[in-house]
Amino acid sequence: MERWRPTPTLPAPETAPSTTASPPPASRAAPWPESTLPARDAPRTLQPAESPPLAGHAADVTSIAISPDGRWLASAGNDKKLMLWDAAKGVSVRQWTAHGFRITSLAFSPDGRQVLSASDERRGNLRLWDTASGRLVHSFDGQNFGLEAAAFSPDGKLVAACGGPRGNVTLWDAKTGRAVRTLSADAYALAFSPDGRTLATAGAGRAISLWEVSSGQALHRLEGHTDAVRSLSFSRDGQLLASAGDDSRIRVWRVAEHRQVQALPLPWAVAVAFFPDGRRLLAGARIWGGNMPRGPQIWDLATHAPLATLNMGSPTRAIAVASDGSWVASSDKQSIRVWKMPS
Repeated sequence: MERWRPTPTLPAPETAPSTTASPPPASRAAPWPESTLPARDAPRTLQPAESPPLAGHAADVTSIAISPDGRWLASAGNDKKLMLWDAAKGVSVRQWTAHGFRITSLAFSPDGRQVLSASDERRGNLRLWDTASGRLVHSFDGQNFGLEAAAFSPDGKLVAACGGPRGNVTLWDAKTGRAVRTLSADAYALAFSPDGRTLATAGAGRAISLWEVSSGQALHRLEGHTDAVRSLSFSRDGQLLASAGDDSRIRVWRVAEHRQVQALPLPWAVAVAFFPDGRRLLAGARIWGGNMPRGPQIWDLATHAPLATLNMGSPTRAIAVASDGSWVASSDKQSIRVWKMPS
């Protein structure tokens, strides 16, 4: 359980340093009413969709995921339940108790036929489910502590998850469930590059580590955050990596050059996701109040400014962007909010 912290004020914009990394040590659109993005010269607020929120959880939603074809939206949280929603209709089609403790992370397989769930329990904390039936496909072994994040590799051959007191990352064969390797990564968050060759990890250690997936070799460290890192997202072309941290910054890195190129202010940032155009980010914070944004923000990387705030009036623990960028979703306490973006 997270400790209560006093509500911060919005920090001043930061000039992003050109930080050279040091070597490591030896879809289909949803039908909700369309919102209009504001002019770029001033952030505005967008009202939640007129359709009712997607409700059905009995406790806070902590993770959401959208299938690659945009057909399904999956949600999970502190009620230990995994819910599958028909994105075109906005209705729940299947739900089941997936774990014995709170669920911390969800990820669809690249073909959308399976969904991966991670939880805060010691055993059976990473499970693979058949999307169509809800049938358990695999329960992965090898991590004996609660997990924080999980992901599929882009080719669907591997799954990765991180957690425990040391934040170790384990990779498994998605088909057989066999553990392939473990990385000593101190990680809360992870993300595969779009080509599947690189795995980015980050956590309490503040630095972001880049690993070669095929060998498990540490490649580079991206240094710039001054507090724990909670979320990572690659742009679709793999050129950029975004990170959200407890230092009240969304940082953007140019991967090939191993350097930070932007630092965007967002207090207690907990989630970040690229739009498919690579020019916009969706970001959420785990607390709100005072002059802080009252919902997830859409950031324009060209102007270094927010395009819009999705006005909810509650913290956002989970966000997701459809693969075609036409709609986005975010958690809102025990429900999920969805907005359709203009074409």
